[in-house]
Amino acid sequence: MPFQVLAPEAEPCVWMCAGLINYRLCDHGFDCESCPLDAALRGHMEAGGSVLARLDSRVPQDLFPADRMYSAGHLWVRAISHADAHIWQLGLDAFAAALIGCVSAVRSVIHREVVQRGDPVCEVDLGFGVLEVASPVSGRFLRGNAELGIHPHQLVTDPYSAGWILEIEGADAGSVLKLHTATIASQQTLQDLSRFRRSLALRLLTASGPKGRAPAEASESIQDLRQILCGERYVDLLRQFVH
Repeated sequence: MPFQVLAPEAEPCVWMCAGLINYRLCDHGFDCESCPLDAALRGHMEAGGSVLARLDSRVPQDLFPADRMYSAGHLWVRAISHADAHIWQLGLDAFAAALIGCVSAVRSVIHREVVQRGDPVCEVDLGFGVLEVASPVSGRFLRGNAELGIHPHQLVTDPYSAGWILEIEGADAGSVLKLHTATIASQQTLQDLSRFRRSLALRLLTASGPKGRAPAEASESIQDLRQILCGERYVDLLRQFVH
């Protein structure tokens, strides 16, 4: 009787079904987070040094500065000193910036003086699709970050400083209370990272890829998930996490 390496119920790996490796059966019960192959492939995709590569069993404290609050849609809000007025600044957190990755343009879509929680405030053009970002708090609109019109990449390369999106005055206390501390944001991000990986795997299973694409070798470097998911499919995935 031959020695059985894999259990009879072993099924094709999600990466094999996606066409990114030639052959692999899953013996981890599709627990991708504990799979060394999954970790290696994600390492290629995340270019080693990115924020996502640092999000594993814990979230480094510097990814979520404690001097601001965070929304479930991965935006931050910070009260800043500006004369006697209560001015609040808004921007993307590090997780949102990592998922977006590259920006072609950032456009303001604010058309009235008072911004309500959930109102769209800007459009992020990724070059193959547009992601709409909404305000996590209510208040009177003061100004947008004009520098993003000139240097849109700062939205994701410097999200906590030069990449801020807008400033509002007198943020509604009720909407601020719905925000989270840096500690809670870190915990949520670990959950969202797990959801992102699973959602990504499911989409890879149905992505056709470029016409005529040959099956990939396990060592192939996957540089751009957005191309694999044909652009708009990746934007659709982003909308689940950044809003």
